[in-house]
Amino acid sequence: MNASEGSADLHRYIGQRRRRRSIVLTLVLLVAAALAVAVLAGRAFEIRVEPERAEAGFSLERVRGRLLAFGARVVLLSEEGAVRIAAEGFFPQELALSQSSPRPRMEVQLQPLPGQVTLAVNSPETFALFVDDAPYGSAAEVRMELAPGAHAVRIQGPQIQPLEAEIQVAGYGEAQRFQFATMPANSRLTVTATPAEAQLFLDGAPLARGSYRGPVSLGPHQLRAALDGYRERSIEFRATANQLTDLGAIPLQPKDATLAVQSQPSGAAVLVNGEFVGSAPAQVSLTALQTHRLALRKPGHQVLETELRPSPGERIERTFALDGRTYQAEVVADLAAQVQLNGIVRGKTPLALKVREGDRIQVARQGYQTQSVLVGPIGGSTRRYAFRMLRPREYAYEQAEEELVLPEGLRLRKFPPARLRLPPPLVQPGDPLPGDGAELILTRPFYLGASEVTYQAFTAFRAKPIPPGLTNRHPVADVSWLEAAQFCNWLSDRHGLPPAYAFGPQGVLQQVHASALGFRLPTEAEWNAAARHDFRRQRTVGPYPWGETASIPRAYANFAGRELRDQGVRFLESHADNHSGLAEAGAYPANFNGLHDLAGNLSEWVQDYYQAIWPGAETLTDPLGPAQGLDHVVKGANYRSHRLAALRSDHRGLGAAGSELVGFRIARWIH
Repeated sequence: MNASEGSADLHRYIGQRRRRRSIVLTLVLLVAAALAVAVLAGRAFEIRVEPERAEAGFSLERVRGRLLAFGARVVLLSEEGAVRIAAEGFFPQELALSQSSPRPRMEVQLQPLPGQVTLAVNSPETFALFVDDAPYGSAAEVRMELAPGAHAVRIQGPQIQPLEAEIQVAGYGEAQRFQFATMPANSRLTVTATPAEAQLFLDGAPLARGSYRGPVSLGPHQLRAALDGYRERSIEFRATANQLTDLGAIPLQPKDATLAVQSQPSGAAVLVNGEFVGSAPAQVSLTALQTHRLALRKPGHQVLETELRPSPGERIERTFALDGRTYQAEVVADLAAQVQLNGIVRGKTPLALKVREGDRIQVARQGYQTQSVLVGPIGGSTRRYAFRMLRPREYAYEQAEEELVLPEGLRLRKFPPARLRLPPPLVQPGDPLPGDGAELILTRPFYLGASEVTYQAFTAFRAKPIPPGLTNRHPVADVSWLEAAQFCNWLSDRHGLPPAYAFGPQGVLQQVHASALGFRLPTEAEWNAAARHDFRRQRTVGPYPWGETASIPRAYANFAGRELRDQGVRFLESHADNHSGLAEAGAYPANFNGLHDLAGNLSEWVQDYYQAIWPGAETLTDPLGPAQGLDHVVKGANYRSHRLAALRSDHRGLGAAGSELVGFRIARWIH
């Protein structure tokens, strides 16, 4: 190729490129013109997006219709159309457009996406997860969608401490992780069973022997105490978080023993503790751990007597040979009564009988107490048996001992039913007490402690330190009303008597058993009668414990006397009582009813709830005070009493908690 040919080819190439460029430019101009015509022919809209976070980065996408979208503007070419508006972190939203829309500016509110939340729980025990009170199961890790903002998280379980927290959810589809750790809940149990050999079971599994004090899992439980020869006891309770469950003492009652007794010859009457229980051969149930008097009697034979003290659940087999001898007996009574000999009716009083040692003579009359006597050794050939027929309550009182002396170092005096009138208060109108100005009727004979309960007796029930300078012979003080009532129940249990008070699982008083013959606190009416009425002389003493005059006999009772003048406390200037502090129980002379310290030493709890104003009544019969209340009545003065008004027998206070100035004495009904 020469130079001229190369130059011609170059010119052709350049010409071709120019033609192509002209064609492309023409097409672009045509398209631009078409777009311009379309824009001028279409409807333009401006899209405003809220919130500000969405406006910064939203996008438009055609959904339907002919339209052009660029930036925040849309040109609708068709009659109707729609665009999809989307922004990161928000729910997309479809917007409908129409040529007939009156507004060119369209506002769209995008809703934020929920947060992608993960809740992780580290817990050693079973739990339940709640978010805004809605349950979310018990998995260790839970994923959920939550709206932006604050949310309440709660984690709870039977053996963990409840956990509550607030989380802040960012939302907008953001992933967040929250971690929680629970703490185990603590609960403790204390219980004591008697006898100490008793086995304790918790929910069927062995727990301990005798007593237990230690941890227990939360929730409901059954505690069972068992021992061979004793009746099992079961208690249901619920252990709560960070609480001590005190079930107290669980005394097991021994199972009855069985006595199989035979006699030679057979057919002898079998008596246990003086009561006829059958004819030999006979099988008898005996209360365990008690001494029983066993007697066998058969006409023509001498009585055979022995004593038995069976173990719990023991079976005893005995065979006795009898010998015989008869005596002449005369049975008389002040009222005609039926006579039985060894359970067989023989006639009415007066009646002559042939009896043998060990026979039982019984007299009975409708409406009167049945009485019996066991024929003992007879020195001569005849014996006279005389009976005074009494109503059951009269008989119970007559048979009761004049004084009860308990192994715990307590003495109680017997008081009969009484009908008396106590004087009204000196100041009118006053705060009338049970019986003041009215006839007071006590139909039930009762025992009342000759002295206040001492530390010696109380510490046998519950450990209580004796203050410095005092001994176990001093009356116990700083004891609440509830503790005094619990002591009475404990004492009743020790002596085989039904309890006077019923307590709930936490030791709360639930009921006072007015018919129970166990030990209790005296009623206010009994206390007033014992302090103000001379039962032997049948006269009222007062208004002071020593009489009508305001002059206190020397060393009469332990009040705040002049021996306290150097101690900076108020005192009775004219009174000397030989004690500057608490005296031993019974250190001062007894009153006319044989009771010590009803005046002075310690004030005393009584059974009644406190009531400021008693309802007026001409006659009060066995008043027990209000059925319910908050505080209990406190009676009597104490060694700090220095006002003359506080020394009156009708003075009363109130309280519930223990005080160093308040003690108590015990009582019980005879029937």
